[in-house]
This record gives sequence, C-alpha cells and structure tokens, in this order.
Amino acid sequence: MKLMNFHSVAELIQPNIQQLTGRKPTIKTLVVAIKGFSDTLEELKSLDPVRALENNRISPSNGIADVGS
Repeated sequence: MKLMNFHSVAELIQPNIQQLTGRKPTIKTLVVAIKGFSDTLEELKSLDPVRALENNRISPSNGIADVGS
C-alpha cells in the first residue's frame, strides 16, 4: 500500500503545469489527474513511472486534466 498526499503533490506541480500550459489548473483538477495516474500505476506495478509518462502530456481543459499521448 502506498501513501501519498495528492493535494501536496498538486500544489507542488501547479506552477509547472501553469508555465507549460499557460493556464492555471485548480488544485482539485490536478488531484483528480494525479489520483487517476496513481491508480493506473497501481495496476501496472512493474512499469517504471518515468517510462509511464514518456511521450505523454497533461492537458488541463474545462476543469479536467487529461493525461494521455
């Protein structure tokens, strides 16, 4: 079992996401995206997290962030 404070991670990466996208995503939006990504990694336990993000982008739009290729 992994424990992570998604809210703190969202606060940490929010400025980077804003700089990359030119838009300021809400903390709630980022928490949802991080949680979804975390759930995906949990299913793929053997996958290297860095490789999982390779060739992907985070696109916050309309209050929802999409992590995909």
